Amino acid sequence: MDKNFESLKKCLLFRNVREEDYIKIINCLGGYTVKYKKDQLILEKGEVSRHICIVLSGSVQVVRDYYNGSRVIINRLGPSGIVGESVAITENTYVPVNVIAETDC
Repeated sequence: MDKNFESLKKCLLFRNVREEDYIKIINCLGGYTVKYKKDQLILEKGEVSRHICIVLSGSVQVVRDYYNGSRVIINRLGPSGIVGESVAITENTYVPVNVIAETDC
């Protein structure tokens, strides 16, 4: 878990969690690792999701695309950044924004 472990240590979800419990928690929650290429769509606006994504390497952009073709970058997240938490913990299961890999991650 080497590099990934370092990102998890810095993640707010794992604050005050003992290092030996990280794997237990991830396994209990059904966690898995996915790699994305630069510019690949990670989460799409309007899709149904219950996932919380933790950026382990690289960076992602949280963007809002408008009907007129304009795009606003709402946030950029690097290692230990969290995406999707607001959808995962509420009754609203629709992703409100696009999340795109800014780099390979």
